[in-house]
Amino acid sequence: MLRSSVVLNGNLKLKTNLARRLHSYFMLCKYSIDEFKIRLSCESWDCVFGNNDNMDVDSLFSAFLNNYLRLFYTSFPLQKIIERHDNESWITACTKISCNHKRELYLLRGDSNDTNLNNYYKQYCKILTCYQRSKNVYIS
Repeated sequence: MLRSSVVLNGNLKLKTNLARRLHSYFMLCKYSIDEFKIRLSCESWDCVFGNNDNMDVDSLFSAFLNNYLRLFYTSFPLQKIIERHDNESWITACTKISCNHKRELYLLRGDSNDTNLNNYYKQYCKILTCYQRSKNVYIS
């Protein structure tokens, strides 16, 4: 799913990929806008406004658009940011207690060769896979 362009805080947001949380936008700052204006004024528009009696409107527009977009992409490079999720509100107090208990079982299991303890640890790990599923549901 892609969302269309919006202007937000001086940045032109181009696309947002909701699945990966990848944001693409053009940086619009005073310096880059001034640079774009200078490049537009210094550009030779002979291919568009010159002596083009034998060219049709479509090819003239295509030449104009090619020049304009070349200058735009040079002045405003595309920035990509991957959104990080520092919000771990899916972790409850019970989840933290269960993870700490699992860690304690792991440490106990490493020191002993008790098969009952190993089996209990494996069963406990299978129970905790539901937490991974809840994390995936929360993040997506």
